[in-house]
Amino acid sequence: MMAEGRGKFEWGQTSCMMALIANIMRDPKKSKALTPADFNPYNEKKKQDVVVPVSFLKELWCREEKTTSR
Repeated sequence: MMAEGRGKFEWGQTSCMMALIANIMRDPKKSKALTPADFNPYNEKKKQDVVVPVSFLKELWCREEKTTSR
């Protein structure tokens, strides 16, 4: 547990330095500025919301059950 905390702390510092160096070396006309989050392996990427049309949900949840008669 403490090792993970130390790892996060050290990666926080390292990723700041990596972003600083990368932003100094980049061509501002060709690429966007990088953030420390781009280099930090502990940083979780934000999940994008999934957009689903209502018609799909209606088909999924409002299906009529087919009954078989014998």
